[in-house]
Amino acid sequence: MHRLLVSILLFFKISAFAQIPVESVVWPQAAPGDAIREHFVYGLAVAADGTVLAFSEGRLRPGDASPHHIVLKRSQDSGKTWLASQVIVKSDGTSCYANPTPVVDKKGTIHLFYAQNFHNDSSALYCVSSTDNGRSWSAASVLTHLFADDPYQRSFHLPGPGHGILLKNGRLLVQVWHRHSISYSQLQRKYGVSTLYSDDQGGSWKNGAYVPMSDSLQGNESRLAELGNGTVLMDARPSGTAKQQKRLTSLSRDGVKPGAHLRKVLKKLLQR
Repeated sequence: MHRLLVSILLFFKISAFAQIPVESVVWPQAAPGDAIREHFVYGLAVAADGTVLAFSEGRLRPGDASPHHIVLKRSQDSGKTWLASQVIVKSDGTSCYANPTPVVDKKGTIHLFYAQNFHNDSSALYCVSSTDNGRSWSAASVLTHLFADDPYQRSFHLPGPGHGILLKNGRLLVQVWHRHSISYSQLQRKYGVSTLYSDDQGGSWKNGAYVPMSDSLQGNESRLAELGNGTVLMDARPSGTAKQQKRLTSLSRDGVKPGAHLRKVLKKLLQR
């Protein structure tokens, strides 16, 4: 995909119930001579002042492990128009930065997680933050050590994709997926997912428990949602022999201690 289209619901006074989606181009397709050849793997957030933030990998060459910047565009009119692209994390022409995943705390600070991908074999996890609605960003904090207790001792950890969430109780959650090097066979990579959480508005981060997996239930890229009763739903893309499944779902009471893949429970919750 070479450009990002964002649909924003704008409300017009056509009727009491009218909702007209308006589509805008955030990053157009690259032109000859552009340094960034494509934008891929997106994250979206809304700042405390209403600014819409669109993050992306700015790929200098196509490929998941090719050199990437992390870039940002901001919209101050609900996505109708976009300010110039900002490079948040700059590649030196060889380094690959990936999977920008923002989460906004209750004070309005934006915490942006991303990883450095080392040839699809291993990665490092970082976080930067902004207290001015995305105009400027802090120095990076390294968070790779949070996975030291990984039961499989996997070397590759990527946040997101998409965005984290702020729970009603103030806890911040960011989803992360894990695997061994791409040089392993698909089954041996031991794909899996977990969450990072903060109970002090991003002052410190901890690793939640890993979602129970098996050879037939391996997930990677996932999204989080808080249900009406406070239960946290994780919905993951299947990997390996789990690919015959459409999606893998897990429920947690607190977003930290995950449950098993409770399909029947999930179905009942969503039918309420």
